[in-house]
Amino acid sequence: MSRIQFYPDKKLENQLTNLAAILEISKSALVVDLLSQIDFDNLLSKTPTPTPAAYCYSSIFSDVKKDVEKRVKECQTGSAPSEFILNDMDSFKNIFVVKAESGNIQPSPVKGSTGHSFCAQVNKGQIANVIRAYTKDRSGNTVLKFRNGSAVYTVVCDVPIKQSRTDMPAEEARGLRKLVQA
Repeated sequence: MSRIQFYPDKKLENQLTNLAAILEISKSALVVDLLSQIDFDNLLSKTPTPTPAAYCYSSIFSDVKKDVEKRVKECQTGSAPSEFILNDMDSFKNIFVVKAESGNIQPSPVKGSTGHSFCAQVNKGQIANVIRAYTKDRSGNTVLKFRNGSAVYTVVCDVPIKQSRTDMPAEEARGLRKLVQA
């Protein structure tokens, strides 16, 4: 028997745990039993259904931005550190990294696309009070900072929330970056 790993969201995991407890079997046995009841031959002949709205990219990106705005407010009150990676946000951490459509399991581009889009918006100044974090390399050069392969962002508390950094002169933006680097 081969081994398959999957990562259910918290709601599905709770439902599986509760049902397995009622039936007095393991979650693994429950999943195998439920999957064995599916008529895959008939299922594959049907037209695939669109992705549920809960997993739509725009909805996920909106949730991530809300978590970041919450983090900015926490940082401004001093209750959270100013540096973060997107994986610190629950809305980003819980994005599925695989998708299953028509009986095939494939990598999901949603998490990567969300991260790249967020970084692009930060670089354009479209995310208020957030910039990329910088560090010094071994040669003393200023480089972008990464943690566990993820881009590190810094909350800049002295920029008003409603001010867009796209309107900042280039010299002022460089000065802001130097302030954060220090």
